[in-house]
Amino acid sequence: MSALEKLNRAVAPVSKSAVLSCVEWDTVKALTPVGSAALWLSVVQVSKRLGVSVRTVWRLLDEGFPKPRYVRAKMPRWNCAEVDAWMSSRPSIQ
Repeated sequence: MSALEKLNRAVAPVSKSAVLSCVEWDTVKALTPVGSAALWLSVVQVSKRLGVSVRTVWRLLDEGFPKPRYVRAKMPRWNCAEVDAWMSSRPSIQ
């Protein structure tokens, strides 16, 4: 897939088939003007990214995890950059 196709998919409405992974987002971010597009993740995608259950994602909200934005009623989405920033702020276990 070309970088332009990835960019077009990134600015399209969020759906399970249209969301890019955060790794692919790095390519798109380099081509996107600041403030014009963001990658939004569903609760299932966030849970897979963090390696925890969906319920744990909701529990993490009380511990400083970024709050979701609601695209529609009962359709929360997390900004990929905010999730990445939260993950990098956590102490790593070695």
